Amino acid sequence: MTDRPGEAYIHRWNELVKRLMGSKGGEPLHELAPELMVGLEIEQEILHPEWWILGGTLLYATRQAIAAAIGNNGRMQFQNPIGSGVVITFLEILATNQPAVTATQYDLSTITGASFFGGAAVAGSPQDGRANQFGVLNVGPLLAASLNTGVGSAGAIRSRKEEPPNSVGAIWTLGLPILTPGTGIEVRDVTVNEAMSVEIVYLVRALEQSEAMAR
Repeated sequence: MTDRPGEAYIHRWNELVKRLMGSKGGEPLHELAPELMVGLEIEQEILHPEWWILGGTLLYATRQAIAAAIGNNGRMQFQNPIGSGVVITFLEILATNQPAVTATQYDLSTITGASFFGGAAVAGSPQDGRANQFGVLNVGPLLAASLNTGVGSAGAIRSRKEEPPNSVGAIWTLGLPILTPGTGIEVRDVTVNEAMSVEIVYLVRALEQSEAMAR
């Protein structure tokens, strides 16, 4: 982390470390307490969940469902709205059919705004009781939409998973998309005429100014 000309420290990391150590003041930690040396495992995929909120990252969960339609595939989309100013990171995506008595396959695709069919804001359920201090971020800026007409072909398929009979569902937990403003995902039931539900667990944080700059 640095504030030298032409460089920028990552504000949320600086705030996380300051709060963990109880440091006071608006300066970067290396100026406030130069005797402290801080090491972060940058490639560690998941920090301690209790720490997320200290760096301004909020944990959410939501579930959306879609009814069966004869001859059609169910499709569920989640999108980070254009101009949201946040980054959305998925921790888990779970797709299930109703009832789960037959093997069902699901496609996971990435999409952009051009492929998004409408949608309404979803008030994600905050999973940290301290989240109310963040105001507008506390509802989790996310759009969701469902469609059960046609077969669906939006986006580029990232992967396909199968929900075995009588299982808990098809679950994605690794290599999940990270949504910048104006991007999203689509989960498509490969089998026609099935009710489907999609549950997601995700993180929301403010987009850093340095992330929006051209490199």
